[in-house]
Amino acid sequence: MKQLYFFGAGVSVGAGYPPTQELLNEIKNKVQSADEYTKEVWDRFEKFRLSAKGQLKSVLESSNPELILTVPDLLVATLNENDLDRWKKLKKAWHSGNQQTIENLNKEWSAPRRKLLIEGEMARRDFQLLVDHFFSMKHANDDQQNARERRTYIHNMMANLHEGDVVITTNWDTIVERTLMEQKKWLPGDGYGFLVHIESEPAWRPQPFPDNWKKPSQVKVLKLHGSIGWFSHDNNGIYFRYPKYLQNLRPNGKVIRDKNEPNTGHHENFALIGFSYLKQLEGAIIQSIWDQALEGITTANEVTIVGYSLPSADVAVRMLLNPLRRRISEGLVKVKVVDTKKTILEHWKNFLGTKVETIPEKAEKFFGNG
Repeated sequence: MKQLYFFGAGVSVGAGYPPTQELLNEIKNKVQSADEYTKEVWDRFEKFRLSAKGQLKSVLESSNPELILTVPDLLVATLNENDLDRWKKLKKAWHSGNQQTIENLNKEWSAPRRKLLIEGEMARRDFQLLVDHFFSMKHANDDQQNARERRTYIHNMMANLHEGDVVITTNWDTIVERTLMEQKKWLPGDGYGFLVHIESEPAWRPQPFPDNWKKPSQVKVLKLHGSIGWFSHDNNGIYFRYPKYLQNLRPNGKVIRDKNEPNTGHHENFALIGFSYLKQLEGAIIQSIWDQALEGITTANEVTIVGYSLPSADVAVRMLLNPLRRRISEGLVKVKVVDTKKTILEHWKNFLGTKVETIPEKAEKFFGNG
């Protein structure tokens, strides 16, 4: 019996994480005690949100960050072919810090639209920085005793997973993989559905790995939107950053590093997506994660969906989950949906059909907290 769990932000609420509609306020509160650079990033992001007028104003003032950052993608979608090519070159140069290319393109392409596009791209980058700051702080605290106690219900639900089972999540937090790691079912070297060369710390005096590190992870955690701590360089693979990530994710209590993490000083690109309903699934690894997720959905015997609100604009995830409707009707899979809001459960019934089982509970109550 192959099980699959599909988790949205609601699954992490009991562990101290905010639901999506409250994320911006939570970040704003945390920024008050942050360093000056992070405060400047927040102020710049807020300026972008509050600069709009007319009908666009209501979109940018939304509490949903995905809705806000769909606006820059809509602006890109209106470009003609020549300007789109310029924009791709400018965006790549901007992310890599290539000032000479930026200057040349600015002289070549001085249209007012360029300014709007750059402001939108800066807003996306600023929000990535803010998300990294917020979730990295939470990630560091999740190893504390009180945090472990808050996620007892996560341990309870993970206890039902066995070799070959899959967890798909849209979340950037790390509580699922941390819990599976504590249960000896998951390791970061292969547990995300792609291989990462993990070595023990310090690098100049490697320590022998325990025997169970040499075995593949029993359960995969497929993160559709990437994760905090993941970075890419020119879309050539993904590496895990040590500061604020691997240093706080210690299998068997050992400190680990990604052997392929570059030296500091270069321009890092976050491997975080989901900041728009027009999702850009760039890079072979992210595409492979979505491929594996589809395989899991089309082969699982039991699927449990927790804390995902099924927004109508999130077409990519809806298409990913769409095969479940046919499989339910043919009796190939049993699907449970857990959420506190009856309206969301009704959305799921409309989407998957009346045979889906809906459960109006909080995740921590449904799976138990003791």
